[in-house]
Amino acid sequence: MFSSNLFNKLFLATATASICSLALVSAPAEAARFFSFEGTDSPIAGDFLIDENTPNDLSLPNSFFGIYGGAISEFSAGSFNLRNLDFQVQNTTTDSVSIFRDASELATFTFDDNLQFADAGNLGNVLDSLDGSTATLTSSRFISLSRQVRFYERNQEPRDIPEPTTTLGFLAVSALGGVSILKKNLV
Repeated sequence: MFSSNLFNKLFLATATASICSLALVSAPAEAARFFSFEGTDSPIAGDFLIDENTPNDLSLPNSFFGIYGGAISEFSAGSFNLRNLDFQVQNTTTDSVSIFRDASELATFTFDDNLQFADAGNLGNVLDSLDGSTATLTSSRFISLSRQVRFYERNQEPRDIPEPTTTLGFLAVSALGGVSILKKNLV
């Protein structure tokens, strides 16, 4: 009886660990794109990682304005390294993108071409138009004056990022299996 009980506990621990590691390794990766920007007339530089599948947070999405909460998972410029930032796109008389944290604007890039974005409500379309484009960077946090910058999309090795619902699902199934084995052993 003792060895059977020990065997069931070891089996449960092994199964749970296997399922959890499977969830972490084989989860689909986000559609993340990596962009850099460099000053055309100054030494300013930075980069950011953005998920192009982030939904528009506006209740009435349109082609002139988009707010993508949490779209930027990583942002760095100078000594600033920030995570989980919002991305705002404006497609009006002056096209621009802004980076926010908690409703506080960190940086705004204003484009010379007022037809930079065909559709601000489609983040993939906006990101497609960034590569190679030039904008004026204004920021009270990073620089004291406006600076011209050019965007470059960088290739990046795909990373597996676990989907939270997948991981929680596997954990729930593992817990249910564990409870049923424990109940069977106690009865």
